Amino acid sequence: MSGLLHAPAILFVLFVMPLWLILHYRYKGRTGVGLAESEHESIDRLLEQMDKLSDRIDTLENILSENKDGWYREPTKTQSGGRYE
Repeated sequence: MSGLLHAPAILFVLFVMPLWLILHYRYKGRTGVGLAESEHESIDRLLEQMDKLSDRIDTLENILSENKDGWYREPTKTQSGGRYE
């Protein structure tokens, strides 16, 4: 009985599975894998906003440093939720 199961399994592994994999990845290559143009534009806008916010934070830190020495202190383990960041 077990010999009857070996033959279909061997045929599947030798013929069906390779054909299936080839056709699957050929189809995957034809589809537009990646981001759409609108998604690229959205990411670009977000990156620009991030740069602006980073500049604003730097400016605020500089202003605070000029006006008040020692305003910034490193977070302790309990302030950062038990993790050092």
